[in-house]
Amino acid sequence: MSNELSLQETANELVVQVIPVISTAHIDHETAKILDEMGDRNKWCTCAKYEHGWFLYLEEFSDEGSVPVCLTLIRNWLRVMKRGPWVRLDQAYGTTDELPVYDWE
Repeated sequence: MSNELSLQETANELVVQVIPVISTAHIDHETAKILDEMGDRNKWCTCAKYEHGWFLYLEEFSDEGSVPVCLTLIRNWLRVMKRGPWVRLDQAYGTTDELPVYDWE
């Protein structure tokens, strides 16, 4: 009986977060290379790399002075959109007109 109560209490605390998904084209090539090579060891933000892009936490930057412009612009966009600090960048998703698109060629 106590296990059932414990599971029910845990379920009531479940938080669901909506994360915007935008194209990796909103990241410049140099920054993309660093995120790919370093993942969460980069010096700017929390980064979870996966096969088609990254999940980035852009609330606060670890080293504000060295942050690439593209990351600052995405963070500011998230704030304006009131979407929280997380964003998913995926190569299969579209771009938004509110952010620059970088040519990796």
